[in-house]
Amino acid sequence: MDHGLRRGRLAERLVELELEALIVTRLPNVRYLTGFTGSNAQVVIAGDGSAVFLTDGRYGAQSAHEVPDLPRTVVREGYPRPLVEACRTLGVARAGFERRALTYEGWEQLTELAGDLELVPIGPEVERLRRTKDPEEIAMIGRAQGFADLAFETFAQAEIARLEALRLVAIEDRIDAELELGRHAHLVGELEGLVAEHPLRERLRCLLILALYRSGRQAEAL
Repeated sequence: MDHGLRRGRLAERLVELELEALIVTRLPNVRYLTGFTGSNAQVVIAGDGSAVFLTDGRYGAQSAHEVPDLPRTVVREGYPRPLVEACRTLGVARAGFERRALTYEGWEQLTELAGDLELVPIGPEVERLRRTKDPEEIAMIGRAQGFADLAFETFAQAEIARLEALRLVAIEDRIDAELELGRHAHLVGELEGLVAEHPLRERLRCLLILALYRSGRQAEAL
């Protein structure tokens, strides 16, 4: 995947929003913009396309392998000071942050440390980008479908399983983005079908529970 191209598209959007950078803390969005697959990371994207990637000490080697094209900061002190320092490294005076990704406590901590850095809450801008699939993603999904026709061939089983797993991740990421855009009720039927088809897929089940809950169907979510 061309993650640099994705960051470039986001940078163009930041110019339209009159922001100098965006602090990205939602993990699916970090993965979309960098390719990192670990469980803890953030990235600050500047309006000129430059960026700083942050993770903790557990993922130093993994991030070097998966995110070789970005400066990396291994965080050794508490959140969110490294995010503010990353903005200062990029020379940013006005930065957006994902308002749905921060708790109130997290927002208090961020604003307390910001100093003269102006912080602006923004909506699901990265999720909107994620809804439009890259040509590589479309080709990958197409290959997964094509390999399904060769399921009877023993040699193809491993590749089929790998591509099917990637296809499911792409579907989960797309649904996650649509949930952030408020399409909860619309997604319930699709998620019920996917959970029935993949009953051991924990993330699909979590997404279904979230869609039901946000649609006012709390009893069914429980």
